[in-house]
Amino acid sequence: MNLIGANKLSEYGEKHPKALPAIEALHAFIAQANWTTREDIERDCGSIACFRNDGWLEIDLKDRGCCVMLAIHYGVGVARI
Repeated sequence: MNLIGANKLSEYGEKHPKALPAIEALHAFIAQANWTTREDIERDCGSIACFRNDGWLEIDLKDRGCCVMLAIHYGVGVARI
């Protein structure tokens, strides 16, 4: 997936060094993902992800004190923060 807004992850990681390793790992994970359906996301990250009623995907990194909100555009392979 192409990740739009990845700089927001970097900025957050700089301000919150405790979260940086998890954020970097999440960025790498999303970049290699090939999600074409909601079920793909549920399969790959069901334990840390949930879809909100407004259509956003929330990936919860509780152990690092943050969550990442994504809008997924399956047809073009884009995840937007």
